[in-house]
Amino acid sequence: MNDFYTIRRTGIGGSDAGAILGLSAYKTPLDVYLEKVGEADPTEDTAATYWGRKLEDLVADEYNVRTGRRVERCNDTLRHPDVGYLIGHVDRLVWDGSHRPRVRGQVRTRRLLECKTAGAHMADQWGPEGTDQIPEVYIAQVQHYLCVTGCEVADVAVLIGGRDFRVYEIPRDDDLIMAMRDAMAEFWGHVEKQQPPEPTTLADIAKRWPRDTGGQVMADPVTVGAIDALREMKAQQKTLEADIDALESAVKKVLTDHATLLGPDGRPLATWKTQTAKRLDQARLKAEHADLIAQYTTESTTRVFRLASQKALKEAA
Repeated sequence: MNDFYTIRRTGIGGSDAGAILGLSAYKTPLDVYLEKVGEADPTEDTAATYWGRKLEDLVADEYNVRTGRRVERCNDTLRHPDVGYLIGHVDRLVWDGSHRPRVRGQVRTRRLLECKTAGAHMADQWGPEGTDQIPEVYIAQVQHYLCVTGCEVADVAVLIGGRDFRVYEIPRDDDLIMAMRDAMAEFWGHVEKQQPPEPTTLADIAKRWPRDTGGQVMADPVTVGAIDALREMKAQQKTLEADIDALESAVKKVLTDHATLLGPDGRPLATWKTQTAKRLDQARLKAEHADLIAQYTTESTTRVFRLASQKALKEAA
C-alpha cells in the first residue's frame, strides 16, 4: 500500500464523509471501516475516478479563466487543528487577492476549490450554475474540508458530459459541520475500538458474517414477523414475475422477427434485436482439457439464505 493510502488510514477524509453519512452510491460506513482497520484494500480506480484525476488540472484552469481567481495545488494532507482524525486532501486553495493561500503549512485563505467531472446522464443532479445545488455526497465532502481548513467558502467546478462547465459556491454551514463532526466522532470510535459499525446493506451483512459457525439462534417476535412478511413478498414476487413473462410474451408475439415495435405516433415502444456474444464452451473445455481446468479452479465460500418451506414447518409442528 502506498504512502497516500497509509495516511488515509490515519483519519477520516472528505471522500469518506459522504459514505459514513450514508450518502455514497459506492461505499457504506462498513466499507470505510474495513479500509481504516486494514481489513480491505482501498477501492480500485474506476474509469470515472481515473479520468476525474486526469481532467482535474483542466477543470482548475478553466475555473481560473471563468472566475479570474488564482488557485494553488495542495498536495499535503491537512488535519484539523483540534481533532486529529479529521483530515483532508483538497484539490486547490484559492488565493485571497495577492496573499498566498498557505503560509508555513497554515491555510490563510477563506476559499477552496474542488474539481469534479460527471457524465451527461448525471446532469440533472446538478442545479443551476452559481447556486449551492450539487449532489449531497459532495456537499458532505466540501463541508468536511471547510471544517478541516477553517475556510468559509468552497467552490465546486464541474465539467459535465465533456462540454458543460459550471461553478457552484458552497458557503460554510456550521450547524451541518457540527452534526457531521458528531457522526465522524461516533464512526472513529468504531475504528479505535475495532468494533464494526452496523451493516446497512445485504452486501455489508455478507462481508460482516461471511461464514456460519453451525450454531442456532432463537427468533424474537420482530424477526418472526419479518420472516412472515418476507415469505408473503416472495410469493407476490413469483406472481409478478409470471405476469411480467406473460406480458412480454404478448409483445414479442406481435414483434415476431421484427426488430422494433412502433406506437401509433411512430415512436419506438420496444425493441427486440439480435445480439451476438462469444461465450466460453465450458462443457467442451471440461471434456477436452480437464487438467487445465483443475489448474485454474479456485474455491470460493458463500452463505446461502433460504426460508423454511410451509410444508417443513407443518411437519416440524
